Amino acid sequence: MNPVLIVGRTMFIRMLRDLPSLIMLLLVPLVLIAILGSVFSWVPADIPYMRGVASPMAFFAAGFLVMFQLFGGGYSLTYVKGALFSPMRWRLYGLPCSPGAIVLGTVGAATLVSLCQGLLVVLVTGLAFGVDWGSLPLVVLVLLAVTLLSQLFYLTMLLALRNQGTAMTLGWFFAYGSCVAGGLIFPLPVERPFFRFLATYGNPYSLAQTALREGSPQNNPAVATLCLAVLYAAAALFALLAARLAKRKLA
Repeated sequence: MNPVLIVGRTMFIRMLRDLPSLIMLLLVPLVLIAILGSVFSWVPADIPYMRGVASPMAFFAAGFLVMFQLFGGGYSLTYVKGALFSPMRWRLYGLPCSPGAIVLGTVGAATLVSLCQGLLVVLVTGLAFGVDWGSLPLVVLVLLAVTLLSQLFYLTMLLALRNQGTAMTLGWFFAYGSCVAGGLIFPLPVERPFFRFLATYGNPYSLAQTALREGSPQNNPAVATLCLAVLYAAAALFALLAARLAKRKLA
């Protein structure tokens, strides 16, 4: 079997057994969606802050779905660090596969686990809270783009800094800062052009939200396609950066 697949399968199983991470990235967003969606149910759907979303429940469901996918890059950071930058790394270096195969397998497993968690959030919110997610293929494409970008950003920070704490902090700022700039945490004055751009295209969170919102035929699928293209292009850029760093620092 391909070494990348062997590493990926092993890491996938280990990640599924990581209960604290599963709770943080699956149960926490569901609880937040349920609480905030109910508390703000009185908010009218046509106010600018809602950005045209059908209801507060749908707004918070989409918001926290993307937010916790952005935090999901911690999987790649934690497991790559444990495999290649810990005292036990020499056991893996002795395996008949390269450090690159270990990184690829780990990132692949982390992406799959994070994607499955996101799809479970979509399923539960659709069944329990009545959130209409629209086109499922579009939701999958958006989740995959955000998840890949998150995994590769965290990985790039780890390879560049070789320090888990600092890399995790930068990853946290990347995820949380995107959500703040996208208008999830605090209302933005989107009637002003700068803040409207920031909440629509200005960061990964905004791009994902715009793609989800505009993807239906009655809205603007071309805008959704553009947002997806930018997200995947950003993921490709960090993949190239991570590959160059890995070639230099893992040789």
